Amino acid sequence: MKTEILMAMPLFDEIEATEVSKIINACTLKKYQKGECIAREGENCSAFGIVATGEVVVLKENAHGESQILAKLFSGKTFGEMLVYSSVQKWPATVWAAEDSQIYFMDLSRMFRGQAEFPDCYEKLLRNFLRVLSDKALNLNKKLEYLSLKKMRGRLAKYLLEQAKRQGKQVGDYFEIPLNRNELADFLSVARTSMSRELSKMKAEGLIDFHKNQFRIFSLENLHLAVE
Repeated sequence: MKTEILMAMPLFDEIEATEVSKIINACTLKKYQKGECIAREGENCSAFGIVATGEVVVLKENAHGESQILAKLFSGKTFGEMLVYSSVQKWPATVWAAEDSQIYFMDLSRMFRGQAEFPDCYEKLLRNFLRVLSDKALNLNKKLEYLSLKKMRGRLAKYLLEQAKRQGKQVGDYFEIPLNRNELADFLSVARTSMSRELSKMKAEGLIDFHKNQFRIFSLENLHLAVE
């Protein structure tokens, strides 16, 4: 994989190309086909993953055995990094390859030995690593905000408002959401069929319009009211 692509990853921000190469050379590269399990919840974890190419999904099963999507990860994203400083080194969720993917795995213990192994960039690597952890914590908090909303319409409204704002879209502008219907239902912890009915109601009421993953908002006020 080209070093320029690796250097664009948050974990390697402001680290020189020669140092990035050293870090990657200390990793193990594994390839997975679409639909292949990368890590299974409850199994021992000895390394955290860096998505080099492809796409992976992180899933968590509830008490009823139903899977819920916690995250979709693309090139440059990491998973399992929260276990580096944890006393319990077991995978907290299951990770699947959503498409053919290549994953770099770094042994968890290397982060402890990093200052000796990567002395010229360890401070930056550690800073970036902690930033990645912080961003993950904030994203988890955001998901909890969705779950705190009792009504499905509130969860949908909040999600659509945030996606439109993130993409800088105004009222009536189309924007694309990154999740398909099944993934969105899993993310919001709602039933797929019930969610589809609610979206159709919101469309019939003139609040939104959509076609597949393309959405546009017509009534900011009513969507904000649904979130309150």
